[in-house]
Amino acid sequence: MSDNCPVLDHTNLNSSHPLRISREGGWRTTVGFIRNAFDSLEDMPKRADMILTRLFGVPTVVLAHPSLISQVLTDTKGVWIKDRMTRRATDVFGEGLLLSEGDIWKRQRKILNPGFSSVRFDAYASVMRERTAVAVANWPDQGRIDVAAEMARLTLDVAVRTLFGADITERNARRVSESFSAVSDFFASPLNMLPFSIPKWLPLPLIQRYVRAVAELDSVINELISMRRCKTQSGEDLLSMLLSSRDESGGFSDREVRDQAVTFLLAGHETTALGLTFALFELGRRPDLRARLFAEVDAADLEVGIESLPFTTQVIKESLRLYPPAYALSRENTCDVTLGGLLIKKGSVVVASPWALHRDARWHANPLEFRPERWTPEYEKTLPSGAYFPFGMGARKCIGSRFAMIEAVLLLTGIARRFDWNSIDKHLPPLQPTLTCRPTKPVWVAVQERNS
Repeated sequence: MSDNCPVLDHTNLNSSHPLRISREGGWRTTVGFIRNAFDSLEDMPKRADMILTRLFGVPTVVLAHPSLISQVLTDTKGVWIKDRMTRRATDVFGEGLLLSEGDIWKRQRKILNPGFSSVRFDAYASVMRERTAVAVANWPDQGRIDVAAEMARLTLDVAVRTLFGADITERNARRVSESFSAVSDFFASPLNMLPFSIPKWLPLPLIQRYVRAVAELDSVINELISMRRCKTQSGEDLLSMLLSSRDESGGFSDREVRDQAVTFLLAGHETTALGLTFALFELGRRPDLRARLFAEVDAADLEVGIESLPFTTQVIKESLRLYPPAYALSRENTCDVTLGGLLIKKGSVVVASPWALHRDARWHANPLEFRPERWTPEYEKTLPSGAYFPFGMGARKCIGSRFAMIEAVLLLTGIARRFDWNSIDKHLPPLQPTLTCRPTKPVWVAVQERNS
């Protein structure tokens, strides 16, 4: 083992519960993941705390215990980097904050941190409240809506206004939505799971649709950046900060601005939209929870922030527990490492899945039940690090996690102040394991204006 590599080693997690290790054939793991990735991930903590296998031919270690996950995701020595399959998304995100590593990532994070400081949140929150009011004003007094589509549209509108300080036309919103769907379909394909990259020039419909989608996203992003450059007055939006940012090495290049912009536009609006979609669906099955939500939002003073909305915040936290949009995080080790008493060879893929840990009964009682009330301060204090991580952990925790929580709470509040709703179907449609866990079909709810 390389001399400069640390020993990350918790052979026994505690004296009474030794680490459970399983070695499984790659065929079983791969087939299970192809058939139903979410069921496969959910089942893993029941089998072992650490599963050594091969996924799509690649040496893979699945971590199913908070202690092991915390060790990997809070690494500060540069041992664990984004894995090779995740890095294939550079076609879309470039070398933005999501995929950059090392000194490049540190520089980007330092420049971007002020954009997510608390002093900017008042301006962001004002946009969130305003755009929610505009969106729900267009809903029918009585009828049905696809909340997955509506939440994607609303969060995209919020993202463009807070990120670019601009309006998004209906045409550009459609271009972003259709392009991201094509990108998601590509990354959900088993083709993308192969241990080698598929050449983008192959005349396969899935690949060519993906190539066109990336080009379309670039076109929309560049158009929005150009519009912002034409404005003489600097604003409170994140793009203004990106264009004017400076450090000892200068500011962001045009390419870096593009990479950061597409990262925050896609990653930012998609995860919040999904969290809200799942929350609305679960609430739509529970009139008791909606009654509690309505009572809180009707009495709350939204100008003082989400602190006056504790139950609404619990709803969002529970939605992110039961249906974490970023359902699996993967890392690759840059040198041989001892983890859990075992030697993990350089270049292995290590998987830490919020989906698996969030649905593990050892840490969350009755894990398949939607119980917002579980999220008391006392409950959160009892959770070990690594048992709940919808936004990641450590230095690489999502820079926009606070932004996303405020957005989700305020958007749900704006909806609940005007509408009641009931889920039409008893179960969610099947979810697609792509960059995020997306519903494969519309999520319909019947809405009725509360004051009608």
